[in-house]
Order: sequence, then C-alpha cells, then structure tokens
Amino acid sequence: MKKLIIILISLTLLTACGEKKLDGSSPESLKNSVQEISKSLSGEEQKAFQQAIVKISIATAFETKGDEAKIQEAIKNKLDGKTVAEVIKIAEKVENPLNKLD
Repeated sequence: MKKLIIILISLTLLTACGEKKLDGSSPESLKNSVQEISKSLSGEEQKAFQQAIVKISIATAFETKGDEAKIQEAIKNKLDGKTVAEVIKIAEKVENPLNKLD
C-alpha cells in the first residue's frame, strides 16, 4: 500500500512538472500559447479553460476601465507562467463584473 501511494504521488508530481504554461511575454505569445494548450486538452477541460480565460479577460477589462495597455499588462501579470489548473482556479475567484452594475 505504501508503495502504491508513493508511486501515485511521484506520478502526480512528474505530471505537474510537465504541464504547459502560458507565455504572457506579448499578446501574440499569450494568444498562441492559449491555442496550443487548448489543443492538448479534452473537450471538457478545453471548455473550462477557455471560459476561464474569457472570464478573466472580461473582468480585467472592467477593472482597467477599457484601457488597452492596462488590460494587456494586467492579463500578463495574471496569466503569465500559469498552468491550466491555475488559470481555472484564478477564474473561480474572479467576481462577475456584470454583478457590480446592478
């Protein structure tokens, strides 16, 4: 039993180390890395990842009041170097900006 747990933990750690991360060095790099990572995901994972990206992008646009330079910088700061799981976790914490309009 101990051996099985050790093997499972080792596999989890190795898998996590090999996860692709977003490249936010430029808007084009970010776009390309989102597309590349999306291709490697299953249907449900891909949907959750893309929804997370959209939610974070919309919230960031509201936060920066639509200033394009500030949007790009804020998105870079939020997403650069993040894995799919990290992006989804960030999106879960983002409040829907449309709720603030009520």
